[in-house]
Amino acid sequence: MRLQPISITEQRMVVESSTDGTVNIADIPADWQLASAIRASVHPVLKDQRMLVHLGLQQSNVDIVNAKFHSVSNPQNADFGKFLTREELRQLVAPSAETIESVVAWLSANNVVGIEFTHSNDFIRVRLTPAQIEQLFNVELFQYQSASNPEVSIVRSATHAVVPSVVAKYINLVHGFTHFPILKSNENKGANKLGATGSVTPQVIKKMYSVTDVFSGRTNASQAVAEFQGQSFSSSDLAKFLSAFSLPSQTVRNITGPNTDVAHIEANLDVQYIIASGQGIPTDVYLAAGEDFNLIGWITDVEANANSALVWSVSYGENIASQTVADVNRLDVEFQKAAILGHTIIFASGDSGVYSRGATYLKFHPGYPACMASVISVGATEYNDDDTETQTTNWSGGGFALSNYVNASQAPWQIAAVQAYLNSGVELPPSGQYDAMGRAFPDVSAFGLNFQIYEGGFASSVSGTSAAAPTFAGIFSLVNDARLAAGKSPLGFPAYFLYQNAQAFNDIKIGYNKASGLYGFHATTGFDPLSGLGTPNYTRLKAAALALP
Repeated sequence: MRLQPISITEQRMVVESSTDGTVNIADIPADWQLASAIRASVHPVLKDQRMLVHLGLQQSNVDIVNAKFHSVSNPQNADFGKFLTREELRQLVAPSAETIESVVAWLSANNVVGIEFTHSNDFIRVRLTPAQIEQLFNVELFQYQSASNPEVSIVRSATHAVVPSVVAKYINLVHGFTHFPILKSNENKGANKLGATGSVTPQVIKKMYSVTDVFSGRTNASQAVAEFQGQSFSSSDLAKFLSAFSLPSQTVRNITGPNTDVAHIEANLDVQYIIASGQGIPTDVYLAAGEDFNLIGWITDVEANANSALVWSVSYGENIASQTVADVNRLDVEFQKAAILGHTIIFASGDSGVYSRGATYLKFHPGYPACMASVISVGATEYNDDDTETQTTNWSGGGFALSNYVNASQAPWQIAAVQAYLNSGVELPPSGQYDAMGRAFPDVSAFGLNFQIYEGGFASSVSGTSAAAPTFAGIFSLVNDARLAAGKSPLGFPAYFLYQNAQAFNDIKIGYNKASGLYGFHATTGFDPLSGLGTPNYTRLKAAALALP
């Protein structure tokens, strides 16, 4: 039974710990330091800025969405591949008239203007001043500065939003001023000390993962990367990269958001390797402005756009413990909605082993949203100089979600594989370090070390699960293309398919993802929570996909 969204009022009953009704945000990344003791609402520079806030309205038929998510995704179900249209989805989840009217009336009574609805009418978007946010949601906003990147600052509340009782039953998410993003680092992750590591190029990926196809040119297969925190990519670097590795010229099909054409490592890596791995597949780029990690803004755009790419790769994340259960449940519904439209959402599993970057090294901190049940999570392996791939990196994110956020029962496709791992006799970390009742991740892996990219006109090397995610996404897009060319549906959310076809993966049996901490998980034969099912063999994946209805 999956966790159901809860109202803000119910949420406070679960986690409230203060006497004034506010709830402190747990595990704010240490990188964010208070920059000013002056509240943003009266700060001479900050008080007039407008902050984008999303209000998640109580949706209709969430239970049906969940059931549909499983039925259209499972090849063993008669509804497999029978996705909804956007209009069908809108009619299914649209909030009641009472919900919409009550929330609009509340906002209007508080002098909020410019109220906008997303496609399904289940989110309201408004731009509010700090004073309006403080008044509406019982918070205090302050400016925070990044210690590692001092030119970056954000305005945030250190307590969760509190919605007044008059509308609490109509709103189950408030997003825009409580999330502290984990900033992308330009650090090049080091190799394990076990064996020599080689450089990953497009040719290495094709050879090692048996990628024999390029885009057929006759389907609507498509892929995209989503970038946050002010990233942009360089089209000239993309051209140099493709030329340097003797790949056909290809440009990005659509760009959503502001692209300065300045080379940022993350965006360049994502664009260059999703195109290299899914050669010829039409590719889009979504660029979110500002330093926020606004997943809600992005996923609602995906749901609204009829031309949105079928496969998405995202290489960003944060610590799940900084979220509320209501936040995670609502995002889960949004990812399920994308799945029943036929989209595949892929996330990098993180680069700090079991600890999630920026968290303390005392207890495991699963990365978010990579540990969610409604996405495919990708870990990182090493390519060896002798043309072998035998181990994960020691920093590849993985483990178990906290079960109060994402319970194992929400991912039924992996229960047998996870139990086999736990019962295999492999050495496990101390039981108090992790929650074995949570969903295990990652699902799969791909190379993540020493990727050769172009940045600022020059060749460069970069590492991370953020390299593995677009690599897997590109390969998966070619599998989608093969199905579409055969007159079949795209795979949509593919977890059932992947776990039912574990033989299509190269098993990774060596690895220990403790990063610089005390403990981690060991790789072993079969599924494990640091390499997942293993790395893809395109030829076998394609054959398995074409054998489905």
